[in-house]
Amino acid sequence: MKYKSLYVTLGILIVAAVFWKSCRNEEPANRAAPERGMPQRQRTNQEPKSRLEEIRDFFRHADTRMDFFGRVIDQDGQGVKGVTIQYTIGKSGNYLESGVLKNTDEIKISQSNTDGGFEIKGAKGLTLSIGPLEKIGYRDGSRNPRSFGFKGTPELHYADPKKPVEFVIVRSDVPSTKEIYQKRLRFAWNQGEVKISFGNKLGDFVIVPIRVWNPGDLRDFDWSVKVSMDRAELVSLEEYYAAIAPSGGYQRSYEYGARKGDPKWHGGLQAGYAFKTTDGLYGLIRLQVYPEREDFEVNGSLNVRINETGSRNLD
Repeated sequence: MKYKSLYVTLGILIVAAVFWKSCRNEEPANRAAPERGMPQRQRTNQEPKSRLEEIRDFFRHADTRMDFFGRVIDQDGQGVKGVTIQYTIGKSGNYLESGVLKNTDEIKISQSNTDGGFEIKGAKGLTLSIGPLEKIGYRDGSRNPRSFGFKGTPELHYADPKKPVEFVIVRSDVPSTKEIYQKRLRFAWNQGEVKISFGNKLGDFVIVPIRVWNPGDLRDFDWSVKVSMDRAELVSLEEYYAAIAPSGGYQRSYEYGARKGDPKWHGGLQAGYAFKTTDGLYGLIRLQVYPEREDFEVNGSLNVRINETGSRNLD
């Protein structure tokens, strides 16, 4: 009798254990979603990513390594030590569940060395914006921060320690350039030389506009523009708003244009020049020309500044 009750009790325990295990393994089809904060089932490799996961992955991997080499120079082209350089690392941002893109840009500081050089290495992002530059007794000759792309726009920058990008900081006692001309241009195409007088020191700025064009033509005509100065030579600037005139590379004239049917046809001119007068003064020219305009409409614009101190700063 004693052993019989023992066997019954043991049998009941075995049945209960089997029943409990079957309940644990069973998952109702209509089970409610887990509450906030509770662990959730991991997505398997076979399941496609959700749109939100794809967007998060894109932003997570969009940033790239950025290296940059720069040099701060003064109005005479000499390196300047101890300049504080502020720079902004433009990042892709983080995509939040709410669909709002959070700005994760970083603002940092660098210092120029004894030769004015500085470097930024190993930053992660898409763009670098360099500026403003600060040092007691100086002003930032670049006026506005300059942006450099490392993935997408602006144009990709390739860092080269042997060719650092130059930034200009000007002594506070050195005067800025003086504006001597700022006007819209109105001329007739094919009229020959268009002369714009800058006075005795500079003489005339000369434009020769040529065009084979009929009213209504769009991206389908020949045009060219030649520019020169009577008493100065020009050098084309890589940057439209350059802060310092190059020390060399000046020439008498420049010519631009486009040919009918050229796949790279372009319908306008926007050029920046530094000029050096026969008296050794430097200045800045910004020129725009619009080939598709009718004769004597606003065909372009011209802005001219001169540094009367003999320094090369163009601010």
